[in-house]
Amino acid sequence: MDRDSSQATDDRTRRQITVLVVFGALLGFFLFAALGAIGPFVITLVVAYFMAPVVDALQRRRVPRWAGILLIFLVFAVCVIAVLSFIVPLVARSIAALDGASRELLLGIPAWLASVGAPAEIVDAASAAVDAALASASTIGAGGLLGSLVGVLFGVLGIILSFAFAPFFIFYLLIDAGSVVSAFDRGIPHRWRADIWAVISIANRAVRQWLRATVLQGLVMGGLSWLSMLGLALVFGSPFSNAAILLTIVSFFSEFIPIIGPLIPLVMATVIGLSVSPEAGLAAFIVFAILQQIEANIVAPRIEGEALALHPALVLAVLILGLAAFGVVGALFATVFASIYLITGEYVFRRVSGLIDPPTPPPAPEPRPLDQGVVPGIPRVGPAAAGATAEEEPSPGI
Repeated sequence: MDRDSSQATDDRTRRQITVLVVFGALLGFFLFAALGAIGPFVITLVVAYFMAPVVDALQRRRVPRWAGILLIFLVFAVCVIAVLSFIVPLVARSIAALDGASRELLLGIPAWLASVGAPAEIVDAASAAVDAALASASTIGAGGLLGSLVGVLFGVLGIILSFAFAPFFIFYLLIDAGSVVSAFDRGIPHRWRADIWAVISIANRAVRQWLRATVLQGLVMGGLSWLSMLGLALVFGSPFSNAAILLTIVSFFSEFIPIIGPLIPLVMATVIGLSVSPEAGLAAFIVFAILQQIEANIVAPRIEGEALALHPALVLAVLILGLAAFGVVGALFATVFASIYLITGEYVFRRVSGLIDPPTPPPAPEPRPLDQGVVPGIPRVGPAAAGATAEEEPSPGI
């Protein structure tokens, strides 16, 4: 009897695996066919992933789920308006200051060569090269780099329009998150259930640790960069204070690109300093080199710990591969995906080798009923609709 039951379980598992493989292959085919349009959906799923814990926390505080989602959208809209109203003008002025600093630095090269006794031919060649570089930069727009900012803003506007569907997709995904998780859990073969949820838990923990550490580290280094630029401005003048906001933002986002990223604010600050004087350039280089050492030896070890411990050579390799495969987005997320890959690979290898015991299967997730926070006028779908009475028949799901 036990043998018959075990055989029936094996047959059911094989059928489940076959169905999963077939549907996975079909899904992969359609995703490959629509590869050009899949980017916005992937980014939207990532946004929903990071929004889900906030929505769950608000729901635990008796905020209806739909209201929590709309509240997050409202906060995001306010932040976007604040950025467009206050930050963008400051960044535009910083870019204009950086543009002027770069031009002054280039214009000073021929004079510097003449002062050190370079031959007249070299001075003339350098002067011609500088004139050609400035003429080429002027073709970007009437304001040089400032003109290019307008193009960037229009590009961002185009990206925003291409994501016009995102709020609706995120809303329906988060409002019914419990049912989505429950449906996924029911589709997992029973023998694999504990291991699959263990791998998901490992990956989820790695992503959250990486995001928390990177954002906190970016805030710390951005604040230190801002204070450093203001300190340099007290000694060498307004060019540093004019570019302080830009360097702060660059320092924050550069933390998402390990090893290479922190070099970007160092180079920018040095260029600004050289436009003032050689002494200012040297001072800026020294100050930001010290900041880089503070980050590497004090800030990063205390914040990151061993969350995503990767060898520097491996970090450089995955950065190059991520940049080549997916551009800037690939470089930003290369290290976290590499870390997830290595951690989950180690877990699978140890489980297959019998080096660790099977994990305890988690309790089956219960679908979150939509009527805890259903929006008036939006039809209920999924398990919540099954509990409706005959007098209150649910509308067909979308």
